[in-house]
Amino acid sequence: MKGKTRHREYMDAILYTKERLIVDSDYSPFMVGRVLMKNPRDLIMLNVVNQKGISAQFMHSRDVKEQRIFEKQMHFDFLLHTIEQRQPPT
Repeated sequence: MKGKTRHREYMDAILYTKERLIVDSDYSPFMVGRVLMKNPRDLIMLNVVNQKGISAQFMHSRDVKEQRIFEKQMHFDFLLHTIEQRQPPT
């Protein structure tokens, strides 16, 4: 799957397997949010996680790429642990 996003893997981990993955630059909080916003209980958690928690004044320009990946990992981890596990569709 080199060169393609692993969106399906991220969503399966959050919703079904609860397996922690190491996210890469292909992780899209927007796309994850679009899938999860269909369930009202998940929408509450999305509102919490999408609030900006890290102020731009603490970011250094040399750390921007690492900071983005770190924020994406935190976004994934939060949803992984707060969204209830579901049965995979048959």
